[in-house]
Amino acid sequence: ASTVGVQLAEAFKCSLNAANNNQGIIRNISMLYSIQDSDANQNQAFNQALLLERRGTFAVVGPQNNVQVVPVANLYNTANTPLISSGAGSFNLGNATIYPTFLRVWPPDTFQARAMAETFRLLGWTFIAALFTNDEYGQSGRQALLQATSRQRIRVTCLNNIFPNVTTGLQSFSDCVAASDASVVVLWMGPESASAVISQMNSNPMNNRT
Repeated sequence: ASTVGVQLAEAFKCSLNAANNNQGIIRNISMLYSIQDSDANQNQAFNQALLLERRGTFAVVGPQNNVQVVPVANLYNTANTPLISSGAGSFNLGNATIYPTFLRVWPPDTFQARAMAETFRLLGWTFIAALFTNDEYGQSGRQALLQATSRQRIRVTCLNNIFPNVTTGLQSFSDCVAASDASVVVLWMGPESASAVISQMNSNPMNNRT
């Protein structure tokens, strides 16, 4: 298990124990739990979710990211089982008609995109470049950001996608940014992908602008 996974599991156990010990929250009922490891893998997350569903689980907390949540949410829709995510912000998951049993405590991507667009407007950045990963998280962010920037009359240039953790094809985006008048580059992706993109773009001397 990753360090983050262990922290989330311990926080969940602590919260559930606190709820069980507080009769003002739930009377005469003790909630039981089973923690499964999705191993940050879509198929593994689905298999563990299927195991929980077969056990007659009342509700499920997690997974945390969009890629894992989507197939799990589809599974629990058919079983009418509540699914609560602490980190999935996908634009599409907000459709209650398609995902009626899905809930989240994390703000949807639309909120984050609006905050970013408002920040661009306040700083006078009316011309930005944007790169997204070609997965559920990146494409949800792309949809939300383009919608939010259009409302603020902010132009997006060098719009492109890459596969997660792969920098193949990034050179054309880097060259586009270097030749543009974009004030800022938006990377809507996970930390590993962003780190690889930043490293490669910094190696392009034409991108060394203030």
